[in-house]
Amino acid sequence: MQKLRNILEPRGVSPLRIWLGFPVNEETGLKKRVLVVDDEPRIGKLIGIRLRLEGWEVIATTSGAEGVELARTRKPDIILLDILMPGMDGFEVLQKIRAFSAVPVAVFSANPTVTTRARSMGANDSIAKPFDPDALVEKIRQVLAGGKGTATEI
Repeated sequence: MQKLRNILEPRGVSPLRIWLGFPVNEETGLKKRVLVVDDEPRIGKLIGIRLRLEGWEVIATTSGAEGVELARTRKPDIILLDILMPGMDGFEVLQKIRAFSAVPVAVFSANPTVTTRARSMGANDSIAKPFDPDALVEKIRQVLAGGKGTATEI
């Protein structure tokens, strides 16, 4: 336990957080980081509130271009990506992120055809809009655990 404390406490992570089951990145010892890229600010805020209650760090943006930059600089543990956005759409964002990272990506869309295309481009999973926030948390846990499911209405 002392060895774990020596690793985590300088990084601001209490071993109690791990014992209580809060999501912690095993490499950094810090909170798991979720990047939300959605052109609807209300969705980003809703997801942010729910995930912060679960102990995750949340970064949200309404811009595809900023999402790519945040993926590069902030190194999230998972990305939640809306596909249909103005400017740089989710397909282009996904393509740019895949050029430099294998971070798990779960895409949002109300259109099953769109999510099928995104999965063929490297998305790990898909989440149908509208979604239930509690089910979203479970989907994120599943993707982070390495589970690839089918498009899920949550």
